[in-house]
Amino acid sequence: MSKEKQLWDDNSKASCQYKTDKKGLLPFTVNIRIRTLKCLSKFLYDEGHIPINPTARIKLMKTEEDTIQAFSKQQIKKSK
Repeated sequence: MSKEKQLWDDNSKASCQYKTDKKGLLPFTVNIRIRTLKCLSKFLYDEGHIPINPTARIKLMKTEEDTIQAFSKQQIKKSK
């Protein structure tokens, strides 16, 4: 997904405006999809529908830490 999927591939309207060569999905988007698949696989395994959990060893992609800081006391007072 991070290398093969084309940017805006699923949205035909947006793809006309922003389509570029194979750009890949952001690691955040890939991680959301991996988490979804892992959750489904774990559910199917726990319920006995599949004999092994095929996503148990799949790891999330590395992403940068969230850099958004909390509001300072001065910023909170200023907004009142």
